[in-house]
Amino acid sequence: MARVCRVLLVGVLILISLPLFARHRLTSFEAMILNDNITFGLGENPDDMRSYGLSLSFFHSSGWFADIEASGLTLRGKEAAPSTRYDEIIIQGGYLAHFHFPSDLATTFYDLSLYGGVVLVGNYGFAAIQNFAHDVFNLGLYDAVYEGGGEQRVIPLMGLTQRLEVIEPVPWFKESELFLWAELDLTFSPTYIGKLYPKISLGQHTLSTSQFVAGGGFAFAHILDEWPTHHAVGEAEKGFTLFFKGHIGLITFGYDWYVESMEGYGGLGVQLLFGERLPWVRSDLLISFGLAFPDQVTTTVLRYDIYKDLGLFFKNSYKMIPLSEVANVRENYSTWHVGVDWNIARWDFGWARPYLAGGLGFNRFLVMGDDVAHTRLRLLSEVTFSAEIMMGLRFFNRGEIQYHGSAYGLELTGGLRFSDNSRVDLPGYPLELTQVWSPYVRLSLTVGTLL
Repeated sequence: MARVCRVLLVGVLILISLPLFARHRLTSFEAMILNDNITFGLGENPDDMRSYGLSLSFFHSSGWFADIEASGLTLRGKEAAPSTRYDEIIIQGGYLAHFHFPSDLATTFYDLSLYGGVVLVGNYGFAAIQNFAHDVFNLGLYDAVYEGGGEQRVIPLMGLTQRLEVIEPVPWFKESELFLWAELDLTFSPTYIGKLYPKISLGQHTLSTSQFVAGGGFAFAHILDEWPTHHAVGEAEKGFTLFFKGHIGLITFGYDWYVESMEGYGGLGVQLLFGERLPWVRSDLLISFGLAFPDQVTTTVLRYDIYKDLGLFFKNSYKMIPLSEVANVRENYSTWHVGVDWNIARWDFGWARPYLAGGLGFNRFLVMGDDVAHTRLRLLSEVTFSAEIMMGLRFFNRGEIQYHGSAYGLELTGGLRFSDNSRVDLPGYPLELTQVWSPYVRLSLTVGTLL
């Protein structure tokens, strides 16, 4: 034990001796709505485990930060056992220390975040919120009893996050940088959970207007209480994990995919930045968040300018459809397309500009259900060829509405998608999104910024 203490002391002295680097990070506030329905077509949405929540985060430019995350956790009953649930609220705050490693090869930083707080678990009324949403969207009520008779527990929390960051400028974009993160998260809450989560990620950011990160890690967790719901959620969130997160302008987003359990949890929200004002210059990158009708498919499109009015786009669409309540059978549908987008500048109306786009890719069908022991099984997994053509109008494309270096507008699109779905079938369950030809109309919010 004495040897361990000496090693830790030497490590702290080394960190203190490193030069602090005053790279300015803006004061920010972020609010995000979280739900397992946000899958991007990667995992499934069983409407179970960590099912819904809200996250609030504040970071001050001095390094101090505070976070609140509230979640509703559920576990569907097996055989004659009732379904169970409990609510979780994590309140924490801490300080981020930032160090600069002198190097002639690449800009290298080390961040150390120390934090503490409390975890509130028990009955805090989240069941009423979930069932209200289920009633609005006609999903049926979720009848579950609270763990421990609904007792409310307050448990201390402590942890630290270490991050090594290597940054290189992007040679073809003046304002952008590429970075590599190697991170280690350690969290401990007595009588509740201990978790170790190493991860590595790659990303790109442009000034303070946008940032995109994708990576993976392996989570080790030990559940310290006796609640079955907590044990089930802990097991589902352990092991190999893929994730992506980021922000562009006001919009922030994130998604964690627990590969071994095929489940995921994501969110979408807003981020406010303080202390700097950046004007919008142009939209090298344009992201649209929308809904396609008549099937009400959630759609995200990323468009990069490549030459004059031509751009390259990547499009993801997804939707979950309950097929049967008996075995909780659910159809998870997604499409993934890449293609070329042409802004027709010669027909620019000033307040709107038409565009034409076409792309190729694939559809993915994933149908999951419970077996007799209420274990989730993959009933169908199919990938089919898909292509589409679309045209529409982009409104307010000259920065009429802007905030912190990003421009905001609307996009109205009509399209036709071809899918080679003629052989996709699951006996006993009529799949709803297997049409070969699918016309649609999409309404989207757009955010554009420079790279």
